[in-house]
Amino acid sequence: MSQVDSLWLRFNPYMTQRSYYTFLKGTYFDAIPILLATSPLWSSSCLPLRRLAFCQDLLPNHGVERKETPAFGLQEVSDALDDLTGSARSTPAEMQRERETRVSRRGDDDKMSFAQPIVFHRLHCLTVLSLSTLGANLTSLHLRLPRRSVLTALTAYPAPPSPFAPQPAPFPSLTLLDLSTTMVPAGDLKLPLMLRLMPRLEYLLLDRCSGLVGSREMGEETAKATLRWLGKVIAGLPSSRAEEAIRSWRRISKERPTFVAAPGPDGPSSGTPPPPSVIEKKKRAGRSGYASAPRPARATTTTPSAPPATWAQQQLQAPKLMIRDVQIFPPTPSLLSLSMGLFALPAEIHQMWSAEFKAGLKDSLEKTVVKMEEYLHRWEVWEREGKLEIPVSGAEGGGEGRRWGRKMVGFRREVERVRQEAGLPVVDELAHTGGAPGEEDEVFRRFLKSRDLVVITPSTGHLLLSTFKSLLATPLHSTPSSSASTSPFLSPTPTFSLCLTPDCSSSPGIAHLSLAAGQTNAVKESLEEREAREKGFAEQEERERREWRRPREEHVEGCGHLWSRDEWGEEF
Repeated sequence: MSQVDSLWLRFNPYMTQRSYYTFLKGTYFDAIPILLATSPLWSSSCLPLRRLAFCQDLLPNHGVERKETPAFGLQEVSDALDDLTGSARSTPAEMQRERETRVSRRGDDDKMSFAQPIVFHRLHCLTVLSLSTLGANLTSLHLRLPRRSVLTALTAYPAPPSPFAPQPAPFPSLTLLDLSTTMVPAGDLKLPLMLRLMPRLEYLLLDRCSGLVGSREMGEETAKATLRWLGKVIAGLPSSRAEEAIRSWRRISKERPTFVAAPGPDGPSSGTPPPPSVIEKKKRAGRSGYASAPRPARATTTTPSAPPATWAQQQLQAPKLMIRDVQIFPPTPSLLSLSMGLFALPAEIHQMWSAEFKAGLKDSLEKTVVKMEEYLHRWEVWEREGKLEIPVSGAEGGGEGRRWGRKMVGFRREVERVRQEAGLPVVDELAHTGGAPGEEDEVFRRFLKSRDLVVITPSTGHLLLSTFKSLLATPLHSTPSSSASTSPFLSPTPTFSLCLTPDCSSSPGIAHLSLAAGQTNAVKESLEEREAREKGFAEQEERERREWRRPREEHVEGCGHLWSRDEWGEEF
């Protein structure tokens, strides 16, 4: 078991007849992710398991469209609308090859419309896996659960107990995430939240996901809006990370006391009690039934204990330089590729989707560039007018020599990368914690450490700005590798790639279980007959696999499809 580096679990729980046996018995597979997360085999980070997959076959009635019967009196109207929209609704020739009618081994479409068993009853088991030791070591994760919304399970994490506590880091080493066949609603805010919680994610696969764009509206405005939204979400991830850190610092700066008296010779108190913390809610005078109700007098036998000190009251003496305003520069996008093969697309639709996605990317990148230029311009104005440090007034709890400060901040990994590319030494955190020796702001230093941030200079800010400007020049690569001149990942500044070629089967699952209660006409199947039947299904599946899986030349160079094939050692 210690030599396992890849684990692919495939599920096919579908039945040929209606039965509630699995539901009544509670036969689910929720325990598998939890056992993997809590097993002592994965308690050490030296174990080689890096790739994990939970893949469920598509439903047996997948792709079956049932024609709805119009209400009485509307049949003629329906026929007229069909005649008017017949030319626009005609199926392109390129999509004909993807029509598949196999539903079950019996071929009965009408009998497969009942609710089929599910693999996971509660997706909270995936949340447990994401925060485990095994989840911290995974680099590739495939969650193909048809029509299940897994975004909630990958974003439902409790808030940190304090502003300085580490942020939740689900799958911190993950570079590829496959959510194919799942439910990803267009405009769902949990998608950007999930991507923001995975800062090292490079490849995202959304093949045949429901909720994004349907085959009937591929050329409508809703499809264009969805593609633009996806482009804005992906290109805006760095800016959202920086804005979230700024909001956190503003909350910390507002909640901490502006000044606490220095400890006297007899203890922390020097005659004047410290002001109450701002984060403690003030008691409002009111007339409530409990306050006015008569209660018997009780003798006080114990001295009331003082309330526990909050994080804001732990600092007994205000520093000489208290940081109040920060400018946090966003990192470059870590997500390099989006693979979204929903279905086969005509050439004109492919170009339209790529153009809309590129427009969304460009819009977010332009906003980020404008904000970074505003940061640098504002810093120049502050430096020219001498407002980088402002003396604290007496009304704000100031003392002799105490000042408000402003700092320019960047994410450590991005700062180290751009400085190394420019031939500059790496920034030392201890030398850039927010003040001169003896004047460091402890609260600000702890904030930098919890967010993996460092203080930067305007010259480093200009380096970060130039990186985003180079991304803005060529933000998208969506040409198949057969006609691409160079790989986008060979350039000094990697561009983003969008692959719209499906790399996931659209074949419905084969229902093979028969658990109907009281079945009297069932014929017992011998072992040889079952082996022959399963072998026939496997051969048929292999033939279909070679039909729907497109060659490497039809994919975009460097996309998540090709990266996943190389990771799992697939030949085609």
